[in-house]
Amino acid sequence: VNIHTAHLLVTLTPSHLATKTQRYGNNKSFNAIMREHNIKGIKARQYFTREANIPKCSIIIDVPQILQRGDVYEKDYPIIKTFIKNCLGIVYGDSSLYHNHNLVRIDYRLDRVVKDCIHRQVYLELHHKTRKGYMRLLKSSHEIYKTSIYHRNGSLEIILYDKNLEAKAKNRKP
Repeated sequence: VNIHTAHLLVTLTPSHLATKTQRYGNNKSFNAIMREHNIKGIKARQYFTREANIPKCSIIIDVPQILQRGDVYEKDYPIIKTFIKNCLGIVYGDSSLYHNHNLVRIDYRLDRVVKDCIHRQVYLELHHKTRKGYMRLLKSSHEIYKTSIYHRNGSLEIILYDKNLEAKAKNRKP
C-alpha cells in the first residue's frame, strides 16, 4: 500500500498575502504560480474562512508525481517535506508555514497486476456483484468503456479498473 495524495491545511497571515501580491499581483493563483515555475505535484486553493475571515490555503500533494515513481517509502518523507516548504516559500515567502500545517487526509493506493485477461474480468465481475450487496454504498458508476468500477462509503473509496482495456479503449499503448 502506497501513499497517493495528502491534503494539508495552512493558516496564512496578512503578511503572507501581501508577499504573494507583491511578488505576483492580485489575481495570480497558487496553481498559476506553480505552473509558472514548472512545478508539478501540488495544487492549492486559497480562501477565507466564513466565521472569522481567516486566510487559509488548502493544499493537495500528489506524492507519486513529486517523486516521479509509484513506490513511496518512509525515507521519502524529507523529500516531500522539502518540496512543500519550497513551494510555500515561492508563493508566500515563508517556508516555515509548513511547520504549522494541519493534515486533513491521506489517500492510499494498492496496485495489483493480474496478467491473465480472464482473471481480470472475473475480478471486475465479482467486485461488481459484491458492491450490489452493500446498501451503505453511496455512489457507483461504470466508466464509458466499462473498464472501471467505482464506489465509496463514509471512509473508503475504491476504484477498480483494467488498465490494459482502458488504454486500448483510449487508443493508447497499454
